Amino acid sequence: MESEIITKKQCIAIMVAFLLGSSLVLGAGGEARRDAWMAVLAAMVMSLPVFFVYARLVSLFPGKGLYEILPVVFGSTIGKLVVLMYIWYAFHLGALVIRNFSEFIMIVSLPDTPQYAVAIFMTVLGIWAVKAGIEVIGRWSAMMLPVIIMAILLLSLLLIPSMELKNIKPVLSEGIMPVMMAAFSTFSFPFAEMVLFTVIFGNLKSNISAYKIYYWSLFIGGTIILWVTVRNLLVLGAANVFIMYFPSYVSVRLINIGNFLQRIEVLVVLVFMLSGFVKVCICLLAAGRGIAKVLNFNDYRGIVAPVGLLMMIFSLIVYSNTKEMFEWASRIYPFYAIPFEVILPLTIWIAAEIKVGLVKN
Repeated sequence: MESEIITKKQCIAIMVAFLLGSSLVLGAGGEARRDAWMAVLAAMVMSLPVFFVYARLVSLFPGKGLYEILPVVFGSTIGKLVVLMYIWYAFHLGALVIRNFSEFIMIVSLPDTPQYAVAIFMTVLGIWAVKAGIEVIGRWSAMMLPVIIMAILLLSLLLIPSMELKNIKPVLSEGIMPVMMAAFSTFSFPFAEMVLFTVIFGNLKSNISAYKIYYWSLFIGGTIILWVTVRNLLVLGAANVFIMYFPSYVSVRLINIGNFLQRIEVLVVLVFMLSGFVKVCICLLAAGRGIAKVLNFNDYRGIVAPVGLLMMIFSLIVYSNTKEMFEWASRIYPFYAIPFEVILPLTIWIAAEIKVGLVKN
């Protein structure tokens, strides 16, 4: 089943949608207040060397994904232990995204609907897509990404009358430390979460540069996140962006063109559904492939459904309320994710360089 092949365009589309995921609705860099846009820029710069590590790692072993690389580098036993770590990370992240999705839908659209109903809807779709394969996810992402970008551009144009430049002034009024802390948070969510794509790089067509894919995805996805952050600040002001759960949704609700064109925040829901769906699929795919690798299954598809359902159940119990979800995302998750996003990839890369060097000699 590893014969599935995706193109460079499809891979970039998947990665950009993954980056946008829940970050567009939850917001990025809010801890830096009016300097949130600087935090996003700093996070993009911080991501450059880390993305180099990810790309270099998969480039050392053409045609192999992370789960095939680990046993080669560390041996069977240690390799499987590291695979287990990434299974947990992918599983946990997928559950968090499902919870983000269900909380958002319940708060803004369906307050009387049971949360599990919304979670089941997204999970079942994710299971279907992952069982269909990475090629289907790639084609779907390449088709839907232009829709996502056009929706964001349209909403931004309609919000121009509500923008006020004074909302991002003065620059660095509270110093550089809040910006750096917010940049660290934004780096870990969503940029460094792209470590999961090392799992699917074995499905890329040959002779495609992993570096170009990672950096193009960072440029496109990061630019969109940066613009949405600036837009929300210009429309709502720093104080409102900081205290609101879903600043993008709130800002779009202000659109009112001649008392005729208004209440089009459904486009925000559309963007979140499309991009969040891709993120759930990649997390489920990474977890499913990892479990299949550890258990020596020939095909991961047979375990996608039970893994997806467990992910959905976990999403319902991982937080007790919405406030806890946002506190976890801003205060705890950046430190929790660093071992999976930075420490382990660096260790694997160094060991891989040594292994390849010894083989060549």
